[in-house]
Amino acid sequence: MKKLLLSIALVAFAFTTTAQDGKFNVGGDISYNFDGEVFGLMGEVNYLFEISDEFRVGPAATYLYSFGKDSEIGGTTISIEGSGNFALAGAARYDVSDKFTIGADLGYFLDPSGFYYRPLVGYNLNENTMIQLSLPSSEASNNLALGVMFAL
Repeated sequence: MKKLLLSIALVAFAFTTTAQDGKFNVGGDISYNFDGEVFGLMGEVNYLFEISDEFRVGPAATYLYSFGKDSEIGGTTISIEGSGNFALAGAARYDVSDKFTIGADLGYFLDPSGFYYRPLVGYNLNENTMIQLSLPSSEASNNLALGVMFAL
């Protein structure tokens, strides 16, 4: 419950920030789950308010879908269904230089429930496009994701 309250507080803080105008961002990633050894897709949106020239914060939502996998146990093939997780989080981004950004999302997975965190590093191709490498993870799952984020 404390984690859910922390997530809500982070999102509320982002919405009440009286800094300059923000930017809406949409992205997609390909992920690999280390625990289940399966691939997945991740979609994300965020709205980041500019606190300073280098620092932005705001609310974020992420959907991570992991594909199923066929496993062989005792000569029998068992098919494991895919699963999806939706997370609400607070996001922070810091521009280390004109080309590189570091950041993190902290929040809560809704189903199955649990703490969600996502450290990332991004390479800015231009003002509106970033290639990003991140580690979207929870208490029960660890992933590596590579994707692109577009500022709208």
